Amino acid sequence: MFVSFGGLTKVTSVSEEVKRPGRDLPVSMFLALTVVTIFYFVSVLICVGVLNPSVLSETGMPISEAAKVIAGSTGLTVMSIAAVLAFLSTANAGILASARFPFAMSRDDLLPAGLSRISRKKGVPWVSVVLTGVIIILLLLLDFMHLVKLASTMMLILFLFVNISVIVMRESRIHTYKPVFKSPGYPWIQILGIAGMLVLLAKLGQSALAASLLVMVGGTIWYFIYSRKRVQREYALLHLTARIFPRELAKNGLVRELAQVLRDRDHITEDRFDDLVFKAAILDIDKPIDMKEFFRMVSENLEDSLCLERNEIDRLLIERESDSSTALRKGLAIPHIIVPGPGRFSVLLARCREGVDFGGENSPVRMIFVLAGSSDERTFHLRALMAIAEITSSPDFDSKWLKCRNINELRDLVLLTKRRRLE
Repeated sequence: MFVSFGGLTKVTSVSEEVKRPGRDLPVSMFLALTVVTIFYFVSVLICVGVLNPSVLSETGMPISEAAKVIAGSTGLTVMSIAAVLAFLSTANAGILASARFPFAMSRDDLLPAGLSRISRKKGVPWVSVVLTGVIIILLLLLDFMHLVKLASTMMLILFLFVNISVIVMRESRIHTYKPVFKSPGYPWIQILGIAGMLVLLAKLGQSALAASLLVMVGGTIWYFIYSRKRVQREYALLHLTARIFPRELAKNGLVRELAQVLRDRDHITEDRFDDLVFKAAILDIDKPIDMKEFFRMVSENLEDSLCLERNEIDRLLIERESDSSTALRKGLAIPHIIVPGPGRFSVLLARCREGVDFGGENSPVRMIFVLAGSSDERTFHLRALMAIAEITSSPDFDSKWLKCRNINELRDLVLLTKRRRLE
């Protein structure tokens, strides 16, 4: 029965091939769960209702026996054929879904690279599919009851770790972890799921648990022998630990990986503005300062990229501000200047938690985007202003800006905020 609910994992295993995963995956999983639950309930209800208890306790094919009682030998034949066809379709679905795991692990250097080969005509990971099919055939040679128990145990362990992973990922508060669908009833649904899986695992017996433990030990040995020297992984648990202990345990590997997931999921194609933000200097100021002091800091950081003396940059910033204030709204300023020379353009981002005094009703300013470009870059200058305006007008951007924990989060917030990309 546990194996029948494995359709939930089959849905997620092909998520890379889903056009709208944020919507379609949750809908598909809920549909799979609902359909299987209804069919099982109705089937069991009918079997219990029409079969003698002694027959029901002894038979290995209760649905076919129930069909025989209802429709005679014809019903038995039809349901037996249906059972075989259902088994074959399940095997096909299992190969389809299971093949995606070694395929993905191969691309992540956890398994040999040959498993990620894709056929040119159909785009199918054929090596991984063939390997998965062979393994399934070999598993069918095992004792049926032991096979079912092993599969059920592995499924329960999978669901157990899924629930644990949701809690770890949510509580780590990694800013690039932004799932479209969020589980309702968090964290109680996950805690209940963990407790339920532990109870069911205890009911399956020692042989199934021992076989599962053997599989996990084998995977651990493979990791240390093959995978560990080829790839470095960062764990979300380190980010969770960093919330408790003030240490630099966590780096940015996982943050970067999740950021790439967001780009792929939201079909973000980087443009020139993204490239400039990625390379931009970012100031994170933790004390209140006045505008002139801020401009001096900006000039020091931009002189190399603009190939211009800091005093000249400072003068241009002050002159531009004297013409009209660049504090466009409460908390936001976009100082922008034209610098001499061709082909020059630089961006600088700054956050001042206590605020920069630009004067006027829009002070203090906590979000500052500085643009500096030559006259031949006027068109892009206007496009960059439009991009910043679109980014800073997104919902809750101001509060997210202030909540960022470091300059990397500030940069990612700008890069990952939805906006129209320019060709």
